[in-house]
Amino acid sequence: MKNLFNKNIRCTDPATLQFCLPVSGDKFWYCEPNGFHDSLLPDSSTQERQIYERFIEYPYELLKAAERDAKVKPFLQNKLLWLSGTIDVRDFSDEEKRELAVDYGMTLDGMAAEEERNQLICEFYFESTPMDFRNDI
Repeated sequence: MKNLFNKNIRCTDPATLQFCLPVSGDKFWYCEPNGFHDSLLPDSSTQERQIYERFIEYPYELLKAAERDAKVKPFLQNKLLWLSGTIDVRDFSDEEKRELAVDYGMTLDGMAAEEERNQLICEFYFESTPMDFRNDI
């Protein structure tokens, strides 16, 4: 989870605390809290759930808090609490890319820059296959 501390990390969805780190123009590392983990379930009263709720919609504040709040850094470092993985857009056929885009109501033609398109394809895959990115099973 050291990627969360990389200066090039970007939040791609504040509502889910989803982050993306470009590895190259074709590869992107994605992560977001693991909503399947017992400690993060909606009815959980754990410290981890409290941190999650405190920073939902405030991703960059979450990252900054890790520097000053002794409870936040372990939350960010605990791989079990996060869905994460590196996705390479070259692993998808053109048809698979089109299908992922259509599932999100988009077309590949409507995406301007190649790197932006590649990132979105990887993001669509990350969001549509969360079980592939669990670190706790």
